[in-house]
Amino acid sequence: MPVREEAGGMPKPKDEFETLYGYLLYEPADILDPDYMYTVAEIARLMQGLPVQADLNEETENRIIQWTIPWIIANQNDFVINDPRSDEPGFFGLHPDAVPDEEETGEDEVGEGEAGEDEAEREVDEETADDEE
Repeated sequence: MPVREEAGGMPKPKDEFETLYGYLLYEPADILDPDYMYTVAEIARLMQGLPVQADLNEETENRIIQWTIPWIIANQNDFVINDPRSDEPGFFGLHPDAVPDEEETGEDEVGEGEAGEDEAEREVDEETADDEE
């Protein structure tokens, strides 16, 4: 099917781009802490890998919010929402059914082995210290 070029040169042939990436979207449980509720703007920042307190100019914030709203709608079953107080924005959080069990994530009671690894390192350090005495 022939492609008609629109105003602004769209669409463009793929070979005009040096690098192409797969289009990946996060699952809500990948970026949200199950113990917190977030505004749309905060979720938008998290989706970009930014801290929720990141200071953005208005244009950037509006753009990432526009990308976030359809994602929230597409993942609506994974969210709960609060009853907004007065004119405050609504807050979204993970639905309890969207939070993976420890068995599903491969985490043990210590949490992906991080503390267990630290403990093993301390044991090695203690052994080394004993050997030095």
